[in-house]
Amino acid sequence: MRTLPRFSIRPLSTSTSPVYGPSRPFSRRASLLRLLAWLLPPFLIGYLWGRRSSPPSLSSSSPSNVPFLVPPNHLVRPAEGYNWYGSDVDAVIPLPVEDFSPSSLSLTPELENAASAPLHANWSIQANRLIPPYIHYSFFLSSTSPTSPPREKSFGFVHYLCFLSGITHIKPDRVFFWTMNPPKKGENWWWDRVLEERWIGESGKEAKVEVRRVVDVTSIWGRPVEHWAHKADIVRLEALLHYGGIYLDLDVFVLRPFSPLYHLPVVMGIEAQPDPSLVEPSGLCNAIILAQPWAPFISRWYQSYRTFDKGLWAAHSVSKPYELALKNPYEVAVLDKRAFFWPLWHDEHLDLVHKSLSYDFKRSKQFAYHLWESTSYSPHLEVLDPDRIHVWGLESGESSFTKKARDLIKNPLRERWREDRKKGLV
Repeated sequence: MRTLPRFSIRPLSTSTSPVYGPSRPFSRRASLLRLLAWLLPPFLIGYLWGRRSSPPSLSSSSPSNVPFLVPPNHLVRPAEGYNWYGSDVDAVIPLPVEDFSPSSLSLTPELENAASAPLHANWSIQANRLIPPYIHYSFFLSSTSPTSPPREKSFGFVHYLCFLSGITHIKPDRVFFWTMNPPKKGENWWWDRVLEERWIGESGKEAKVEVRRVVDVTSIWGRPVEHWAHKADIVRLEALLHYGGIYLDLDVFVLRPFSPLYHLPVVMGIEAQPDPSLVEPSGLCNAIILAQPWAPFISRWYQSYRTFDKGLWAAHSVSKPYELALKNPYEVAVLDKRAFFWPLWHDEHLDLVHKSLSYDFKRSKQFAYHLWESTSYSPHLEVLDPDRIHVWGLESGESSFTKKARDLIKNPLRERWREDRKKGLV
């Protein structure tokens, strides 16, 4: 009796089919093909059903086409009992447009009818673009508060440098400075340079800064607001609700265009913990926010200020958006810590950027670098000026940051700055 071949499924037969001819043993390849024929349909059905059930806003946003994107199922969830400051995030719902009563922008003439016309007349949402070509800054929000920086130092060379980086790489059609009391002409040399600046926006038209006044934010939803930083937190959300666009803190140095992110409804970046042993991030930092007008996520975030506590420093600016992102993952695209907020604010990282030539911003491919002004200004940023950023050699003060910054400051500005400094105008 003949032994069966190793991969035969049925015994050999000498019978002959009138159609197929003599029967032959199944080969290894035929067995594998039959197995795949059984397994492939369920996988295809599951894949197609998953694409069908995913929300359209983020379904096409995979790590392959959105740099630094963190998929919702990869967000680190806090351990049980993690302190979210006692708030009930499940009770936070998007704020209806007709119920929006801003605390700061309601008295500005151009926004009096914003509730009935939430989108700006010069721009409308497009199929492949949700983020308008606008940049928002907030500054000079309190001149009397003891927490405010000295007025003559509140806008300096580093802020102008960051502003230049924004208009250079993003090329916005409009730049808004939301302010309560801007300096008068001649009062702040660098602020005067901002007002003089002209550039060509995305539309191909010349653009300039638009200064928009706001009222002092003393409360929100009946809860007191005192610190200028908390006032700025609220103003940025109100501006993004009305206009949409890109909010940037004035210590954000933009490194490359944000265009790969414009098809997303809201974009924020993770702020990591300096201690690598801590798994949970600090949250989502509000120094950089991209949002479409009246984005549900921004609306939820603004609504959450009903529980605002002035004694909790970063509860609503950093922790709250991360909490909301966990609950509403398809309303916001969360980027990895290295997209916007890396290196961090502790001494080791600050020295890497400002006291060495080791950090390569070009190789990192990050969109922006947050300068962490509150901790880096005195030891690193205060000494910078148009000449210092052009020095060469580590011993002379060259650093990873000055290597990037020097590209933005041209010789005509340096010469004007030197002349005016001699006259005591700077």
